[in-house]
Amino acid sequence: MAHDLLLHVTDCPKCGVSLKAADQLAEEDLNRLPRAKPFLATVRRARSNQQLRLWWAMIRKVAQATPTPISEDALASWVKVRCGHVEYVPLGFGKSYAAPASIAFANMDQGDFQAFFNESVRLLLEEVAPGMPDGFADELHAMLDQPENRR
Repeated sequence: MAHDLLLHVTDCPKCGVSLKAADQLAEEDLNRLPRAKPFLATVRRARSNQQLRLWWAMIRKVAQATPTPISEDALASWVKVRCGHVEYVPLGFGKSYAAPASIAFANMDQGDFQAFFNESVRLLLEEVAPGMPDGFADELHAMLDQPENRR
C-alpha cells in the first residue's frame, strides 16, 4: 500500500502525540497495516478544498466582469503563468516554452498552493482590478473577508 492517508495529529494522555485517521477510508487503510512494525511516512499538510473553490470563484468573477470575453480556463492559465506557476515544455533544438502548470491536489501541496494563492490575489487586486468597473476590488476583498474564507 503506497498512497495518501488523511490523518490528524492528536494528543494522547497515555502515549503523547499520535496520528489518528481523519476519515473512514484512512481508518480502513490503517487497520490493514501490520501491528508493531516500523513504517516510513512523509507528512505534508492536506490541501484546502475551500481555498481552491475560492480561487476558482475569484477567477470566475473576474472572467465574467472583463470587458472583453475570456473563458475561466484562459484566465486561470494567464494567472498561473503570471504568478510563475509553470512547467517548461521542450520544443527541441534547446528551446522550450512555459506552459501553465497544474494546481491539482496531487501536483501541489498546501504550502505551495498558499503561496500561489497569495500571489494570485495580489495580481488580481493590483493589476487586474484597477481596470475593472468601480467597486470591483471591493467585491474581491469581500469574497476574501468572508469568515469561511479567512486563511
